[in-house]
Amino acid sequence: MIDEAAETDERTVVLREQPPRVTLTIAPRRRPDWSSYPDLDEGSNDDRLVVAAAEFGGGAELLSHDTGPRLSAKDAGLTAHAPPASWLLPEQLTDERRKLTQTERDLKAALDRRPAVRISFPDALDGVVVHVSPTLPPLDPIVRGRLVERVLEGNPPHRLRVDPMRSLVFGGSFGSIGEYQIESYNEGYAAYRVAVASYFETLHEPIARIAQLPRIAFEVENVGQVSIMQLVVGISSPAYGLLAGDRDIESAAGSAALPDPPERPLDRQEQMMQSVAMHSMPSAATRRSNPVEMQWHDRPSFGGAG
Repeated sequence: MIDEAAETDERTVVLREQPPRVTLTIAPRRRPDWSSYPDLDEGSNDDRLVVAAAEFGGGAELLSHDTGPRLSAKDAGLTAHAPPASWLLPEQLTDERRKLTQTERDLKAALDRRPAVRISFPDALDGVVVHVSPTLPPLDPIVRGRLVERVLEGNPPHRLRVDPMRSLVFGGSFGSIGEYQIESYNEGYAAYRVAVASYFETLHEPIARIAQLPRIAFEVENVGQVSIMQLVVGISSPAYGLLAGDRDIESAAGSAALPDPPERPLDRQEQMMQSVAMHSMPSAATRRSNPVEMQWHDRPSFGGAG
């Protein structure tokens, strides 16, 4: 580029047109008047560079990576700049640094041949999972009444009656339901009415207990280059803990599920048909293990029993 600039009339070559415009100009070869720069040393390479910029004129500014020329430029009244780090050439590696870099590469290659697992907690903020336990006040009596009415309308009682003619025609094997079954069902449905009303009356209590159980969500991610086989994630806690979906959760905090209405009693024929259907069903297949299922490894007893 210097040779190219020397061939032009203005001894200048444009390196970049887009702002900022960058040009390379060969300074004229003339002896500077050092008497105009009494604070600079003619024998200093740094000071000679500063004087060359000052003599160039045209509002020239000094660009130098070294501190010395920038300090001298300040004494001469020139503006000086240090080039950004992105302009610099990569630092030359020493033998020790090369060995260290190669060792890091070898270590990374060795680790890439093994699975790498990252466990994260998506609900955590600055490494802390905050559990908010909301409380529900008792429901207003008017609201409770409407809810009870809606549930009972969705589960109306069955209208049952004894059919004596059926027993006479088909005999005891296909007889209708009896008075005792009807009475038991009606008593069960009356208890169901009471249970539904009691459910909404005390609904705030089981919800408060369930809400007090903190739920900590976590994610397990394979961030390596190798598939993970037979991964086992161990979870430990200094306090008592439950796995999501564990049967003990309901016994620990109670259930917020609605009461179930009583089942309609079956007559002899319906009982026989149900029995035949159950015996004709194929046996359930052996339960296969879910590869991502959470299972107890060392299951503690609940409530201090056993």
